[in-house]
Amino acid sequence: MKYLKTPIVPETNIQKHNYLRDLFKKQNPWKTQCTREEHINGKPDLICYIPSQQNPQKIIIIEVKVQLNINGLKQLLHYLTQAPKRYPPHIKEIKGALVFQTITKTDKPKIIELAEYHNIKLYQYQKEAHKEYFIRLQ
Repeated sequence: MKYLKTPIVPETNIQKHNYLRDLFKKQNPWKTQCTREEHINGKPDLICYIPSQQNPQKIIIIEVKVQLNINGLKQLLHYLTQAPKRYPPHIKEIKGALVFQTITKTDKPKIIELAEYHNIKLYQYQKEAHKEYFIRLQ
């Protein structure tokens, strides 16, 4: 992972990206406080603090993509490798999650396998009638 090139691919649908990010922030499965990182290249979209932002024991770094491809996974892996330098040493656990609406068919098997290997959770946006939620893929 040391030599992993991280392409920062800008979202083409910023409105949908921001909507998914804000919805997941509200509905996160850990029922904890999440903060938005500023939309600057090189920062994850959300950070969730468990049990709280004031006293975090664990953090979840979240990358949001409208259409997830292998570059989105590489981007999250980059953030995870940089996290120990960026966050306080008392945090015991740093995990990752990818939130997306669709996933590219050609990359799907590889993304699922690599996410499982790196213990990254995948959450896909679903909409039915008047209900919007996220399902965990693995």
